Amino acid sequence: MKSRIMLACICATSLNAATEMNENKVLNFTVSNTGLTRISIENDVIKDMFVYPGGVEESIYPHKSGHIFLAPAGVSGPIFLTVISSDGVTQDLKLSLSSKTPTPLILKRKESPNASKEQMERWLSVALLGEIPRGFKRESPKKDKRVTEKATAREFDRFSNGHYNIALCQVVSKSSEPISLLADLFVDPNEGGRLSENTLAPYGSTNLVIISKKEK
Repeated sequence: MKSRIMLACICATSLNAATEMNENKVLNFTVSNTGLTRISIENDVIKDMFVYPGGVEESIYPHKSGHIFLAPAGVSGPIFLTVISSDGVTQDLKLSLSSKTPTPLILKRKESPNASKEQMERWLSVALLGEIPRGFKRESPKKDKRVTEKATAREFDRFSNGHYNIALCQVVSKSSEPISLLADLFVDPNEGGRLSENTLAPYGSTNLVIISKKEK
């Protein structure tokens, strides 16, 4: 009896487990034709989709939240659906239909330890707004400070996604005159950075965001 209960728990978990995306393959799933199925990308949004055959679009509802809702009652299937993530990653799906209990269909991005320059630029832009970049989690900031001749940077917030760290710092001018700054003055050779403003008023302040590869 215990083994049956354990098997049921394992099966229930696997139904909701996220499936890694693979742009080179069509992923096959069986979804319910008697209820509503949510299709999502873990820590991302679906910004666009394409569906085949024609005529089933009325059963598929892309939502502004970045999820797709599928209600294929009366559709004979299968449905071929292509979903596109926020930065253009594409996944082709073949959805067979069955009178099963509806369960969410969750996809997840293939983890890569190396982000593109464009991806890192997006992370920095979001962090400078004081928001957590998608896929990152907030961590306790370090007490480090970075000092130049005319300004001091102190970290006050920090994010990590397991591969990269992002530090958000406040830069305060020590000068009684306006000064011009570059992010390069505060970052190490293996880091990247961006300032909210490159010109500071006397004793003024701005924010600096620094990205670095997480040490193993």
